Amino acid sequence: MEEIVLKLVECLCSKYGISTEEAYSMIYSEWEYVEEMVISGANEKKLCKKIAKRLLDLYMVA
Repeated sequence: MEEIVLKLVECLCSKYGISTEEAYSMIYSEWEYVEEMVISGANEKKLCKKIAKRLLDLYMVA
């Protein structure tokens, strides 16, 4: 699980210019969703992309 979180943070920071603190905050605020996606067993690359998209949709609209 830690590995997925680190990849998500890296993805959000490098691709979208979000700070590390913001990335962790976004991930942990949507922790249930992140856990569901990881448990679903999705491909890691698709998983990171899908979660990043949801987080960005939620936070960029707000």
